[in-house]
Amino acid sequence: METAPIAAATVSVVGNKTFGQSNPTANNTHANSPLDPEIINKVRTFITENYASAYQNFKRLDAVPEILFDLPKTAKIVQENLQSIPGVEIHEGLAPCSFVAVLKNGTGKTVGYRTDLDGLKVETTRQDSWLGNKKSYPNSHSCGHSTHCQLALSICKFFAENKSLWSGTAIFLFQSSEEGGNPELGSGAQCLIRNGLFTKFPIPVDGLLAVHVAPDLAVGKVRLRSGIAFAHATLFHIKVKGIAGHGGAPYKGAIDSILLASRIVCALQSIVSRELSPLEEQAVISIGAMHGGDAGNAIPKEVILKGTTRCFSEAVFEKVKAAIQRICNGEASAAGLSQEQYPEVNFDPTYAQQLYNDPSLGAHLKTIYTSVLGEPAIEIASQPVTFGEDFAAYHLLSPDKKVPIFMTWLGSVNPAKFDAAGIPIEILPPLHNGDFTPYWNENAEMDTFRVGVMTQTCALLALFRDK
Repeated sequence: METAPIAAATVSVVGNKTFGQSNPTANNTHANSPLDPEIINKVRTFITENYASAYQNFKRLDAVPEILFDLPKTAKIVQENLQSIPGVEIHEGLAPCSFVAVLKNGTGKTVGYRTDLDGLKVETTRQDSWLGNKKSYPNSHSCGHSTHCQLALSICKFFAENKSLWSGTAIFLFQSSEEGGNPELGSGAQCLIRNGLFTKFPIPVDGLLAVHVAPDLAVGKVRLRSGIAFAHATLFHIKVKGIAGHGGAPYKGAIDSILLASRIVCALQSIVSRELSPLEEQAVISIGAMHGGDAGNAIPKEVILKGTTRCFSEAVFEKVKAAIQRICNGEASAAGLSQEQYPEVNFDPTYAQQLYNDPSLGAHLKTIYTSVLGEPAIEIASQPVTFGEDFAAYHLLSPDKKVPIFMTWLGSVNPAKFDAAGIPIEILPPLHNGDFTPYWNENAEMDTFRVGVMTQTCALLALFRDK
């Protein structure tokens, strides 16, 4: 994922002690903003007063990176926090370890905010003291969901404590299993929706917002992409069959499943390079796991391949899916296997369809973010990314009923790691890397938490207050 250069002026905005107030780069934008400086100041004061407790709670969340729907410790922390917020209706049961928090404040618009809670099966290489015994938790929050969660908890608390600034209904979704799902439940978003999220609770017809921390973007910046912003992402696994035999005499009746699997892996790459248009049918096919055999001197009877496809339309996905099956069959035939012995190709249910960021929400967010951060801090992405996000499901309720959604990339890297031209001065760990974590710093004037709460709270307030 490429990052546009960060203007030198952005550094002065990041270090500006009047963060959230008028400054030379944002004076004009305030005049066009639905929020006046006094309201923005209230948000900034709230962040300052609540930072210490939020940071401690983030550490609690970050220390228990649990997987998919199995988040008992995470759910307990979230529930304890929600119970401490006055006036919040807490609902559970639509998806394991997930919560719907509702704040009602008279008549008005219905606006929502979503966060994800689950960690990854990626071993952390960080040395933060609060992570504790890594043997007990060999996972990590190397996609930033512990930060996402704390942002949502703090934003919810602000709205509960400042009802004079808005009216209507605020929906906060604390969702498990964003990183995948299972065939019975789907992903976390799919499970919530399937079990009645938008029939039992008000639909956020006026907007549903979310953020994702960006591992290549400095704190104090945000990145926006209207339209298709994330890919259709699906996992698949292939059982490659062969005929077992002696490694010293493979010519005596064996058909090498490892060699066949290797040929399939290489051949699958020709789908993108030779069957899809590079201008209209972008896609990625990756094999992330290959398992077969136990002995170095024996040819195994089968090999398991696991991989993922990423693309930007259902039509391209179906084309890729058919090509994977065709290539597997063809390579097996060429190896001398019968049709009964052809590889078994299975695609998991699609947990993340292509994510469509509502353009009108994007225009609204650009105005608000500019008023808060200054124009140099706003980056517009020219291309979608090939990451998957089940946040897309909230938009795709049915062919005739849509929820306008928007996910913002939130800068999460220490600005000191960039030069004056915005170029990283060191290698930055990506998402899903054991070294990655969003930048928190209780002594800094600006970090991921401060900017996240400021931008999202102001954006939600503006949605409620728009005429």
